Amino acid sequence: MYDDSTKEKFIFCRSQGMSYANIAKKIKVAKSTLIKWNKDFEEEILKRRNEHLNDLRDEYLVSEIKRVELFGERLKSVRAEIEKKGLGELKIGQLLALEGKYVKFLEE
Repeated sequence: MYDDSTKEKFIFCRSQGMSYANIAKKIKVAKSTLIKWNKDFEEEILKRRNEHLNDLRDEYLVSEIKRVELFGERLKSVRAEIEKKGLGELKIGQLLALEGKYVKFLEE
């Protein structure tokens, strides 16, 4: 009754966490049919959901590493400016505050 393409769209949408109601609107299939398909394709949906979650974790981890690297580089720059200006400069307080901010971030 329904082609493989429609079922594939259902599996993809469910693996992304989409509700039956939203999928029904999107692919024009009755909610009762979608519930049956969910049982039929439960393992494939779970497999794809886990793959999607792993992809998101990998993406987040990479961005987290880059963020820590960026803040580490900024901290080095702030410390270099502190060394150049010395404690007699008026704006040193701002640099010290920045240093504290980046140290706190990197400790989290």
